[in-house]
Amino acid sequence: MTGFREFLVSILPDPVRSVLRPWWRRFFRLKVQIRGWLPFTLWLVLQCARRGKRAVIVCRCGGIGDVLCTLPMCEEVRRRHPGELLIFITAPVWKEVVAISRCADLVYANKWWIYPFTFP
Repeated sequence: MTGFREFLVSILPDPVRSVLRPWWRRFFRLKVQIRGWLPFTLWLVLQCARRGKRAVIVCRCGGIGDVLCTLPMCEEVRRRHPGELLIFITAPVWKEVVAISRCADLVYANKWWIYPFTFP
């Protein structure tokens, strides 16, 4: 069964469809930003303000091997940036693994950020 959007697009004439395509892409991009970046940015600002520290962010959203190999690096980052807030960004599946390892002060996971994920 097709959704309402697909039905609506299918009955539109080609010239109208080609005009609406860039607007749909802009809307989708905005939706992705609202879903992922806005909550993360607000959360990050709140955590930094609450603790009165600047943040050092380590991002690894790949597989379990990528996450496990990144954990020892967190100790080196902590040594080079003493007194800074160390935040580990990972996939929701690996959030508990990072939290149990206690290598980072805070762990952030967003269900919309999955592999392959890169910061803009």
